[in-house]
Amino acid sequence: MLPECVIRFLCPDVTEIPVEDLRRFENVLSADLSEQELVASIKRYLSEVNKGLGLDRAKKQDFAAKLAKHPWFPHTGYEVRYRPAANSVEIALSPAARAQKRQKIT
Repeated sequence: MLPECVIRFLCPDVTEIPVEDLRRFENVLSADLSEQELVASIKRYLSEVNKGLGLDRAKKQDFAAKLAKHPWFPHTGYEVRYRPAANSVEIALSPAARAQKRQKIT
């Protein structure tokens, strides 16, 4: 488990997220997994966060905005989204990254 000072150093733009949530997210990222497995782990993590925040739309939207500042997201082409209709925080491949992956396949 990473100490708080390391987490804050690695992710200075996400300082408003509770340390424990950041630590849990960093632990998910530190696992030696394939991209598909990692994305599945992040989705499980976000499912737990969604349950933990309950029906509070403002907290979920705020959490999504802050987590989106984590350097992993722009580096990988994924983005964090708050979906108001579903009242949930989710990740998805950005449209640009999706198009780039399609080009690699063809």
